[in-house]
Amino acid sequence: MTEALPLTAHPFVRGMAANHIDRLSRVTRYITVPARRRIFDEGGTADRCWLIVAGQVALLVVAVPAVPVDAWRDNHATHTGV
Repeated sequence: MTEALPLTAHPFVRGMAANHIDRLSRVTRYITVPARRRIFDEGGTADRCWLIVAGQVALLVVAVPAVPVDAWRDNHATHTGV
């Protein structure tokens, strides 16, 4: 088990003003997530921010067919009647 580090030790807050780090530290908590546990799903509510202290994260990316920009633009163009 990794021991909790002070928020000031995380690279995410490097360069952040001390009062902002203090504010952020009041609403954060340290948790340990078991291996292979899903912590969020695409399209879910974005109600958390995860800062990784140790370990690895895998992302499951579902690919969709690419659409050329011109084809997208032609299908989504707005016409002003000018």
